Amino acid sequence: MTVNKDLEALLHYCLKEMKEAGYEYAIIGQARPIEFYEKACQARVIPIKSSY
Repeated sequence: MTVNKDLEALLHYCLKEMKEAGYEYAIIGQARPIEFYEKACQARVIPIKSSY
């Protein structure tokens, strides 16, 4: 198994556990690389408005 496949399996395990615990969504703070999460679990970027 490659590193990305291992990380993807761990991500799916964690998301499954969260779903079973009653969570309806998850926010992954400071996720990098974004493309990994988009591909692995159809994650979407949430734009953050600046308060400046």
